[in-house]
Amino acid sequence: MGNEGNKTVKYSLITLNVFLIFFGIGLLIATPFVKYKIDDLKIAFDDDFEACYLTSLIVGSVLFLLGTFGFLSIYKENCCLMTIYCILLFIICGGMITLCSIAIYLDNTIYNDMERNLHNSMLAYSRNNETRESFDKYQKEFQCCEFGSKKWFDTENGTVFIPTSCDCPKEDVNDGNICINYKGKSIFKISCLTYLKDKVDYIRIGLIAFGYFVALLQV
Repeated sequence: MGNEGNKTVKYSLITLNVFLIFFGIGLLIATPFVKYKIDDLKIAFDDDFEACYLTSLIVGSVLFLLGTFGFLSIYKENCCLMTIYCILLFIICGGMITLCSIAIYLDNTIYNDMERNLHNSMLAYSRNNETRESFDKYQKEFQCCEFGSKKWFDTENGTVFIPTSCDCPKEDVNDGNICINYKGKSIFKISCLTYLKDKVDYIRIGLIAFGYFVALLQV
């Protein structure tokens, strides 16, 4: 009976370590891809976002190393190694819960930073070629127009300037879900800030759920 119990514990730990290794590898692969997509949206994110990127890489590395260390502990069947492994599990479980809680707490801060950065990019649109190219690429690719109620494209004399990157393609002009008419001009309906918030929400909620799930596995 004792041997059966030991086998159950052993196989449970092996399964846990397999999950940790795969989750770690998955995070290490996914993080650079997300960063690549974020780098295309520098108009909305500042350099502080680099900290999130590094944190994600660190978490992925820690999970991978923890899973590997767990396999080593099981293989050696060393009481000292198993004790260290259990302590590390406890610490990392607490760390994952803390990171997820911080991500939830910083919800409004992230969105306020995005709005501020977009606003600053709008102000620099007419005088900075790099900003203008990034903004135009962003609006065309995601079919959005950061015009909105604030009229960030208003010039100092009160006239409204809307860049051509806001123009709807001819084939979509009559699609009310994509385009709206503004003073005889057909422009993209959705605000770029709204679009970006939806995308960030999707990634943020996914990472939070992932974090809590990994923490739950370690309990």
